[in-house]
Amino acid sequence: MPLTIIDHPRFTAAPTVGKLAISGRWEQAVTFRPSDLRRRDVEEFLGEHEEIACEAFFGSAFFGVRTHRPDAAEFVIAFARAMRSAASGSAFFEAVRDLGVDLEATFQFAELGAEGAWSSVGPLRIQDPCQALCDTDALWDEVRSSPVGRDLLHDKALEFTFSGGRFHWFALPVSDQHVMSRGRLEDALQAFCQ
Repeated sequence: MPLTIIDHPRFTAAPTVGKLAISGRWEQAVTFRPSDLRRRDVEEFLGEHEEIACEAFFGSAFFGVRTHRPDAAEFVIAFARAMRSAASGSAFFEAVRDLGVDLEATFQFAELGAEGAWSSVGPLRIQDPCQALCDTDALWDEVRSSPVGRDLLHDKALEFTFSGGRFHWFALPVSDQHVMSRGRLEDALQAFCQ
């Protein structure tokens, strides 16, 4: 994995806000501040579910990880603790490694999606981001004709997804006031491919 994504300026400061979603249902996600998250709230939110995803927001950029395990509530509490105790982005990512997330894992794909409406709007998968960067005209045509590219109601992000240990992703913002930005999209691809 190109560790330059972790070193991207958007991930320098410590994360301030988080999100939780059960079984990939981001439209029903819960937002939390790390200092306010209580175990009983997490257990109530989870119910009998064992699959949960946590995201840490660095402004409009974010990092997420999915876990499927009987003690999912414990993982969420540890993730929030990592957010709360981190003085910087690098300190947060060190704590995430201690949770069993392999940040050097194998890259799987990139997806362009609508924040908070990933499933309902529909993402656009980019299998090879570096190849897409070689022909940005073709990529931009594909983006503009896609549901996510036409959506004007949500902020957009480009997620870089990895597997190995725990499924996780890094996302960079690629819109201005809910409108896709070709320049931001190209910058995000460049950040990944350098």
